[in-house]
Amino acid sequence: MALLRFPEAGLGNNADAKLTIGHLIPDWCRGTDMDRCLDGVANRVHCLPTMQTPYLSLDLDESCDKNPRMSTSEVDVYLAELEEPQRSALTSLRDLIASIVPEAEQCISYGLPAFRLRGKVIAGFAAFKHHSSYFPHSGSVLEQLGDALDGYETSKGTLRFAVDATLPRELVTRLVQVRIDQAFSQGRS
Repeated sequence: MALLRFPEAGLGNNADAKLTIGHLIPDWCRGTDMDRCLDGVANRVHCLPTMQTPYLSLDLDESCDKNPRMSTSEVDVYLAELEEPQRSALTSLRDLIASIVPEAEQCISYGLPAFRLRGKVIAGFAAFKHHSSYFPHSGSVLEQLGDALDGYETSKGTLRFAVDATLPRELVTRLVQVRIDQAFSQGRS
């Protein structure tokens, strides 16, 4: 947990300040209500009004929401804020991942849409200005797919694709399966 000092924000019991850290905080969420309205959200923001100088705590250990309905709605909001054709492409990717791993919970991890299975984040995606990204939430998944990633730009933990493109079902299935195998193999995470 990281404590960030924001004395100029005037956060306290009756604060009217809005903050953005990975996601938007609703207008009705302020002061001591912050814990209640953001309970369980990844990258949670907490007001600590008991301190003389207000602080915010950013809890990076909680990678996903504890309330699946809230997580799903947070992903809905994320997608709704995108412009076409990226919204449709990433909505299709979301639906595809959900069909491959229906038991996975949708969540927000590090401010981005993701899927969690048995407590471990196994897949995620994000929209950027000039591309979309798929995140396996592991630095060693993509290297295991070799030629299957030809034609895509990759880095250790990111697969980039065009804003109007959808990833093929076979590729997403392999990405998810490799991550699941890796995440739940004895002695691995």
